[in-house]
Amino acid sequence: MDDSLLRGTYGTALGNQMLGYALSRGFRESDVLRIMQTDRRTLTDPDARLSFGPALRFWEHVVRTLGDPAVPIQFAEMISPGDLGVVGFAAITSTSVREGIHRAVRYYALLADTARILLSEEREGLRLQFVRVSAPGLGMRVMNENSIASILHVLRLASGLDFDPVEVAFRHPAPNPVATHRRFFRTVRFEADWEGLIVPTSVLDRPPAGTKEPMGAFFERYATSQLRGLRASQSFTDRVRSSILELLSEGEPRMASVAQRLGTTERTLRRRLEEEQVSFSELIDEVRRTAARTHLMDPRVSVSDLAFLLGFSEVSAFSRAFKRWYGTSPRAFRQHPS
Repeated sequence: MDDSLLRGTYGTALGNQMLGYALSRGFRESDVLRIMQTDRRTLTDPDARLSFGPALRFWEHVVRTLGDPAVPIQFAEMISPGDLGVVGFAAITSTSVREGIHRAVRYYALLADTARILLSEEREGLRLQFVRVSAPGLGMRVMNENSIASILHVLRLASGLDFDPVEVAFRHPAPNPVATHRRFFRTVRFEADWEGLIVPTSVLDRPPAGTKEPMGAFFERYATSQLRGLRASQSFTDRVRSSILELLSEGEPRMASVAQRLGTTERTLRRRLEEEQVSFSELIDEVRRTAARTHLMDPRVSVSDLAFLLGFSEVSAFSRAFKRWYGTSPRAFRQHPS
């Protein structure tokens, strides 16, 4: 096996799903944790990362013990967007399925950093091509099928459509029997020259199904306390702060977006802020700083999730900003809050 693959990692959100699946199929928890080379305490840490090599051995053990090549499909069908943390949140809180895919791919490494997903627009739809360090063996085959099946399942849930992909492709030979794979993927090709799926154009511009409810449930956990405090005052600057906070999970807010949300023009927004002697960039920085400190107190919130919710393009960018604000890293602050 390629050493670089063994150095890869995946998040505890995925690790907990793997453990849950194994327990549902009758495996003993102690045996599963031993194979995964982890423990319950680690799995409760949202910032912990697990080694990818043991994950491959885990999947090989599960499939060989059960004698069931349909394990990847069964696992995928247990997944809901909420199980995928910030990646699932990105998929269901976007303005369209296409935007949700782009946002989720941007943060896919939070689930597992052993693969990249390349996006390309084609006449028939959007191609999601997996580029992963290859390794021989059953575990790698199962992991590839898991990944693509889980994405397709979440996209079906997010779109509210039980749609047929234009194509699903795998480099490895078809499993035997293959009936469950054909039922789930419908249009699937094995021993192909690429790996991934193509989402049809008819699905891409649909708004995610049930966006408002998941958005409210997830975002409230992170932001309601901030919004409540900000809305207690009715000054124009406080209204701008509220709008910034509500827009952060879509990336760093633009002044035009905030102005539109407030029912005014960008020019008027700029003038009003100048009158109150505050700049737009200062308000973004202030809202992020306050929210970061508050939510790092919650051990359920990973640093990666928080970076996304505060509109940072990379976790490293959030860490640099946090050190500028408080003189320490987010993880160190969480361990010793001052």
